[in-house]
Amino acid sequence: MAKKVTYVETIRNVLKNEGPLTFYRGALAAGTGSIVYRATGFSVFEIFFTKWANNEKMTKKIPCTGGIEWRTFVAGWMSGSFRAVLECPFEYAKVKR
Repeated sequence: MAKKVTYVETIRNVLKNEGPLTFYRGALAAGTGSIVYRATGFSVFEIFFTKWANNEKMTKKIPCTGGIEWRTFVAGWMSGSFRAVLECPFEYAKVKR
């Protein structure tokens, strides 16, 4: 039976053989993608949240939520859905790579 390698041993081996910058390989692409996805998500949320600011139905409080308005819930759902549609192909490509 093979000896199990611990997390700490793995880190030491990577540092010894490849150097500390190895842990940040791919960080620029991931960071850039994260900025785009988050900015898009916040923008979509704000568009719908603001659009419904004067809508009587959307500014009603959702029962048992501590005062959350329907526009908050729906704008969040729209934002998350839009982000998922935008991000999904890239995440699928990463997994299939």
